[in-house]
Amino acid sequence: MANCAAELWCCACFCPCIAIGRIANVVDLGQTSCEEGCCIYLALQWTIGMGFLYTCMYRKKMRAMFGLPPEPCNDLVTDWCCHTCSISQVYHELQYRGLDPSKG
Repeated sequence: MANCAAELWCCACFCPCIAIGRIANVVDLGQTSCEEGCCIYLALQWTIGMGFLYTCMYRKKMRAMFGLPPEPCNDLVTDWCCHTCSISQVYHELQYRGLDPSKG
């Protein structure tokens, strides 16, 4: 299990667009493809440096899906302060709930 967590963290750190594309696909129930999610994140990150706004939106949607509280701090603060950790948490929560983002 540790290898899986390490791989997930590395993906979120070095290729966040891939992790976010997969998250978007799962959270949007297939309405957003992995490629679309990836491209939207990259466009926001490269043009205005605020890809965390896109990931924040999916963190919030995922919490709503499962009725999770926004604690200990809200989604925007979490994504802004530790973007990699936030992506990893959302990805891991989806896996925990039986929705494997890596399978699209």
